[in-house]
Amino acid sequence: MSSVDASDDSFKHLGHLCEADPRSWVPVDANFVWHVREGDTASRWLLQFRGNPEVRRLSSSEPAPSDCQLASSASVAEAIFSGELSPQRAFLAGEIELAGNLRAALRFNVLIEQFCKTTPAPIY
Repeated sequence: MSSVDASDDSFKHLGHLCEADPRSWVPVDANFVWHVREGDTASRWLLQFRGNPEVRRLSSSEPAPSDCQLASSASVAEAIFSGELSPQRAFLAGEIELAGNLRAALRFNVLIEQFCKTTPAPIY
């Protein structure tokens, strides 16, 4: 399985966590678009935590208003969702690019670390 496929599965896992416990994501109160790239392959994911929490892959032409934009390689996204790497460490190491609402990103960091350590995405 490629890194992109594995990161897709990790985002889907996050979506299942949102569906299972939507109230836990209320403190984030922001929407994110995460740009994932690996070589010539790229994808965009909407991480909606305002209103009804939802995680879904966006088409290349689909508009996605967000409070914060994230960008990383597929392998970094997979490491974060599996609990192997904290988003904060990835950011400080320059492995995640961030644009937009930093306060929302910090709230997201706390929750993603909590959920991914207690219910990590399976590694394929």
